[in-house]
Amino acid sequence: MITRRKTAQEDLSLRDDLTRLTPALAASPATHNLGALGDRLPEARKPLEPARLPTENAELRLTGAGQQGGLDALTNLPNRAQFSHFLQQAMLTAQRRNKPLALLLIELDRFREINATFGHHWGEVLLQQVGARLRHALRKLDIVARLGGAEFALLLSSSTETAPVRVASRILHVLEQPFVLAGYTVDIGVSIGIALHSQPDEDAHALTRRAVVAAHMAERAGSGYAFYSAEHDRYNPDRLVLKADLRHALKHDQLILHYQPQVDLTTGHVVQAEALVRWQHPQLGLLFPDQFVPLAEQMGLIRPLSLWVLNTALRQCQLWQQEKIALHLSVNLSMWDLQDTHLPDLLTQILQSWNVPHDTLEIEIVETALAADPGRTVQILTRLREMGIRIAIDDFGAGYSSLRYLKQLPVHTIKIDKSFVSDMRGEDDAAIVCSTINLSHALGLKVVAEGVENQETYDMLMTMGCDLAQGNYLSYPLPALEFTRWLQTLPQSPGQRSVTRPLHVSKQHQSKERSKL
Repeated sequence: MITRRKTAQEDLSLRDDLTRLTPALAASPATHNLGALGDRLPEARKPLEPARLPTENAELRLTGAGQQGGLDALTNLPNRAQFSHFLQQAMLTAQRRNKPLALLLIELDRFREINATFGHHWGEVLLQQVGARLRHALRKLDIVARLGGAEFALLLSSSTETAPVRVASRILHVLEQPFVLAGYTVDIGVSIGIALHSQPDEDAHALTRRAVVAAHMAERAGSGYAFYSAEHDRYNPDRLVLKADLRHALKHDQLILHYQPQVDLTTGHVVQAEALVRWQHPQLGLLFPDQFVPLAEQMGLIRPLSLWVLNTALRQCQLWQQEKIALHLSVNLSMWDLQDTHLPDLLTQILQSWNVPHDTLEIEIVETALAADPGRTVQILTRLREMGIRIAIDDFGAGYSSLRYLKQLPVHTIKIDKSFVSDMRGEDDAAIVCSTINLSHALGLKVVAEGVENQETYDMLMTMGCDLAQGNYLSYPLPALEFTRWLQTLPQSPGQRSVTRPLHVSKQHQSKERSKL
């Protein structure tokens, strides 16, 4: 955020500011952020002192040449080369002494915007101010450096397990305080990636790479800081291999669908099934959606993947109809699918090609699908509803869901997130689930509870008046043939509740669904 700072000198134009700065720039290149605006830039008033370095630690002491060549000319912090030297030595020491070591990578989120708005000079002034704040916020034994651009790094040696979080929180607090640039108050936004050195064969480059990835994770999540997680690393070599394999998988029938039942809590009948995509990788085995759906979105393959899922699911639905198995079918779509204005026509063609009625299909979307272009998304959902296709909001309550916004959406069903349902033995979660059911019914919406893992939860949902239940207690997601055989073993007379008996299947079917398609 950029706001005009109200000062007594508010009438000075930016041209006057720069004119007054020019003599100071010429007189003192090392303090080129001072000049006549020193009273308006208090952090830039004094020449920057050399970066505080842990000279008491002989293993990390600067060499004589490093005192000149190892410092960043702008901030007087160690530069990338010098910091790499520190990091390599610190990693060797940590391994030898079996001491913990943490690397924090600090990125300024809106630095490009500031450069474009005020010019590179004021971008450099900002970097100096950031460097000064970091030096004064950290301990003498902590090493902070500027790696280049808007990236800073911090090395925490001999740290406790909680030290990285404590230090990251302190840095966020310090850098969240507004900066003053050219008379404007500026909030810069900061993302911090934390990587812990725990692998003996890991080098400094690999540790730094993990910290960079963690910073990107923090920026995407808007969380301020994040620890490195291989599961969410979009850039690791395994994911590159998966990217290459995914195109091949779509063309060579390596994807499969599993189906999980939804049970009517009034009758005990299985009335609907959710189609969940899996990838039978020839080397890695069965992969779940979290492991490849995000890759498909990155690679522009989400449309062919979604079309494959829709065609395969509706073909199976046709087979069930031929076997006199009446089931509604729910399919997950990505937020990118909902930006395609041709989606309603494509769905009509697919439904007609498999001779499946429109009202048999339910489309599941997550609330974040509305974020990209809410107006277009609502228009497309409205068309789908007018065609007779049902719409469900998946993982309701996991993000920023609001029952109030549901009134504005053409939806039929909400699916309460499993994080609430699975912990219903606690009073708070039970109250949330019960309130959600009651309010949803008041809005004319059907409610599905995901994550039913035991008979107690099933009974509580019945008492609360929930419409449908889904979870591993009823059945794990199963391949089509196994699912069909399971369905055929169930009593078909009204009132039978034998479907609530748990189905014991191989662990390969067990999963914790998050990214679904």
